[in-house]
Amino acid sequence: EVSLYTYDKDGMLVKAKNSENLLEFIRDRKTGQIIEEKQGEYTVSRTYDSEGNCTRITSSLGADIRHTYDREGNLQTMQAGESWQASWVRDNTGLEVQRTFSGGVTVSTERDRFGREVRKSVRSGGIERGAYRYEWGIANRLLSKENELTGTVMRYDYDRFDFLIRQETTQGSETDVIYRVPDFVGNLFRTPDRKDRKYGAGGKLLEDPDCFYHYDDEGNLIFREFKQLQETGVRYDRKRMEKERGIRCLATGTGWLYEWASNGMLKNVIRPDGRPVEFRYDALGRRTAKRYFGKITRWVWNGNVPIHEWSYKAIGLQSEEEGNIPPKEPAEDVTTWVFEAGTFVPTAKIQGDKQYSIVADYLGTPIQMYDGQGNKTWDCTLDIYGKVLAVDKGTEFDCPFRFQGQYADKETGLYYNRFRYYLPNLGGYISQDPIRLVGNNPTIYGYVDNPNFIFDILGWIVIPIYTRGLQNEILTAKATITSSDLGTGTKTNKKSIAQARGLGLDTDDAGHIIAKRLGGSGDVDNVFPQDSHINRGQFKAFEAKIADAVKTYGSVDISIQLKYGKGGTRPTYIIYSYTTPNGDTVTKRFKNTH
Repeated sequence: EVSLYTYDKDGMLVKAKNSENLLEFIRDRKTGQIIEEKQGEYTVSRTYDSEGNCTRITSSLGADIRHTYDREGNLQTMQAGESWQASWVRDNTGLEVQRTFSGGVTVSTERDRFGREVRKSVRSGGIERGAYRYEWGIANRLLSKENELTGTVMRYDYDRFDFLIRQETTQGSETDVIYRVPDFVGNLFRTPDRKDRKYGAGGKLLEDPDCFYHYDDEGNLIFREFKQLQETGVRYDRKRMEKERGIRCLATGTGWLYEWASNGMLKNVIRPDGRPVEFRYDALGRRTAKRYFGKITRWVWNGNVPIHEWSYKAIGLQSEEEGNIPPKEPAEDVTTWVFEAGTFVPTAKIQGDKQYSIVADYLGTPIQMYDGQGNKTWDCTLDIYGKVLAVDKGTEFDCPFRFQGQYADKETGLYYNRFRYYLPNLGGYISQDPIRLVGNNPTIYGYVDNPNFIFDILGWIVIPIYTRGLQNEILTAKATITSSDLGTGTKTNKKSIAQARGLGLDTDDAGHIIAKRLGGSGDVDNVFPQDSHINRGQFKAFEAKIADAVKTYGSVDISIQLKYGKGGTRPTYIIYSYTTPNGDTVTKRFKNTH
């Protein structure tokens, strides 16, 4: 698969083309922001205010999504078309206190002094239809989660490295326990004795109680072979499997086959019943089409999140022809997905004249949906692997979004996670991390160490390795920054600002541990209390030097030390170093007082 990219004189992407389609980006001449994106025959347009906030999104398929913001730049209202609306009420730090959806659905949030949610209440028609309580411990460990309406309580345990290792679910007299215990290199096990799985080099899962796992030379999973013969399974010829696919069957010769494109994207999945599921992507790795059993599903994207989805039947030979998904059909019965502005958190599903508001938990994971009259239509609970644990209303796939950035495929059991596919049965990915261990995930197949607090939006993530003090203050941080990380970081938010001020002064800002321009996260676990009066230009100049070094050498190692007064949680100065691959180290000391 060959992709071609075209950039303007300022180095900004303006075209991206592969065999699936052509992407064209029209940018604002002053800011460089994308104001129109053409995806083949479809167009998505955006309007921004003077502060750079997106105020309107429209599409050639009829989307019209509007945003307004308060004086501090916080999202205040959203509107999709003429029917769906949402509004926010915030505290004096900008954190959400309440949001109201169409149909009279109100979501109220209570927080602790660090800005973490401790209770969420969902009311409609004067009745509480959702009530969740969260208990937090040190190092942002979620200790328990209680559904006050059903009485279900989930309790969580962690190891000394803050790795989430156990979930205990209690409802009435029944208790169920799920383990995700790591070994010393981060490979996951579902039993506390860590004897239920076998791993090979590089974190490859080779065997579990149900399957053997086979990989290609690139480390992609190509066959998940059942140990026990399935009644409806297609049994493959062993000699042919070895000759044509390089797979030496170890058991039944039945299972799930995975086929990969040369660019590392999953191309086809052949189910145990022999039916293929085919995927296609644009040049940015966004999935544009899926075909299964005579049905084709297509997507149009708004940046990094889907905005439209629709399905139709393949006609005649199109339903059987392999290799090419047929040309686009007229878009009918289109679903429009609405995401909270600037995030990966879905807030609404629009289907024709029907509208559904989506309620998410503290992490941005969808948990409930309500229709335009305020009736609850969907209620879903996930376990610590992201697998559906219970559906108390509606069906599992009424809302296909799981952990942020994940879209669940009914046909394969996989979650599409932009650049990779996540298998909740395993708690990891079926291909290696494109940025290897740079992201500091547990292994190159692993998901994050604490999915109760961290998520991997794109299938890769730069997470520094931290050491922390007794009061959760960051003492040191280490990370490797590659060229693919540049410009991918996220802004600080009101939650992270509250976290920083909880450790420092009420006037402090939330400073990125790893700069946004270097791929650093601005979320609560990745910031420190930064004096608002210090010279930011010195930081920016040093960060620019690091970015230049990354462009020159391909990667650099970063080491950061935060120094505190006795018993303090607000650093007085910071020592920042970066080391290039040839061993050169540059160090600079920054004051955090004025």
